Amino acid sequence: MVTCGCLSLGQIIKDLPDISFNCNVIEKIDMVTIRAEIPGLEILNINIEIQNSVLRIFGEKFAPNNNGEISQFEINYGKFDRSITLPEYIDEENVEASYNNGVLTIVVNKVNLPRKIKINIKQDSAHKDCKKLV
Repeated sequence: MVTCGCLSLGQIIKDLPDISFNCNVIEKIDMVTIRAEIPGLEILNINIEIQNSVLRIFGEKFAPNNNGEISQFEINYGKFDRSITLPEYIDEENVEASYNNGVLTIVVNKVNLPRKIKINIKQDSAHKDCKKLV
């Protein structure tokens, strides 16, 4: 038996998601948009979490009750789980998500964008009239 740390290879394989899906991540100056292709789901079976700038999409796709034998089985059912690292400057409290035609779209706004500020140096008026000592 092959083991990895305290878990057996069988346990590791058992804990892997059953379904994988593709994502596009589009980053703009003021927002990040994630589009994930996850067809055939009910909205209630999709979960989205953000913690420490990591977006997690997870859930389960349940097989329908078939009143007969399946002669060909090609559609995947089961759990899915995907994590995407987001930029540091995001508004975790202001996230919108929609699900349409099998595509999950998540929009995360950015806040406190890092910016470059020029600081002007003023001459101290108290020392303005001082003469330079040599």
